[in-house]
Amino acid sequence: MKVVTEYPNGVFSWVDLSTTDSEGAKAFYGGLFGWEFDDQPTDMGTVYTMCKIDGHSVAGMGPQPPEMTEQGILHSGHLMSNMMTLTRLRPRSMRQAVI
Repeated sequence: MKVVTEYPNGVFSWVDLSTTDSEGAKAFYGGLFGWEFDDQPTDMGTVYTMCKIDGHSVAGMGPQPPEMTEQGILHSGHLMSNMMTLTRLRPRSMRQAVI
């Protein structure tokens, strides 16, 4: 897997995984992509894991809140945009949410 350092507008720049089985996810994605993992404690008493390739962070994963476990695992993709005003004006069909 290639490490990307620049992202044009509209391209996915980060992915988060929310899961109830972090160790299983590490085994799966580590085998699939060759990722290494760096567990970081959070202020909420949980662990956020940085997924890395050659020391570069490429994705992240954390525990799924108990109230969301019925939904199954969640993948959240983040799109690059350096033009926030234009991004907010695009039709909703072209975007999920702007935070």
